[in-house]
Amino acid sequence: MGYAAPPMDEQQFKARIEKIHSHLKMYDYYQLLNLKEDADVGQIRRQFHRMALSMHPDRFAAHPDTDLRKKVYAVYKQVTEAYRVLMNPEQRRGYDEALERGEKRVGRK
Repeated sequence: MGYAAPPMDEQQFKARIEKIHSHLKMYDYYQLLNLKEDADVGQIRRQFHRMALSMHPDRFAAHPDTDLRKKVYAVYKQVTEAYRVLMNPEQRRGYDEALERGEKRVGRK
């Protein structure tokens, strides 16, 4: 069984979201999901589910901090995009080639 991070209190979670959100454009999909580039499908799936459970926007729909809700949504959207691309062998191959050219995101330079 994989490592499960200890539960975070709200301040720790908010700090984590702030950090990820502020660096979102600098991460590649592997960094965003905290994976090695040779991660297999099972590792990608497990890490995505771990992240999705902790930051799914539905968990924060009633949260009073609208700024936090927006940041959670932005991070979750990118995590979902990373998962979708890395789970599709053809898209992943294209993404890996883009990384070799110095591009971080699919279709963006």
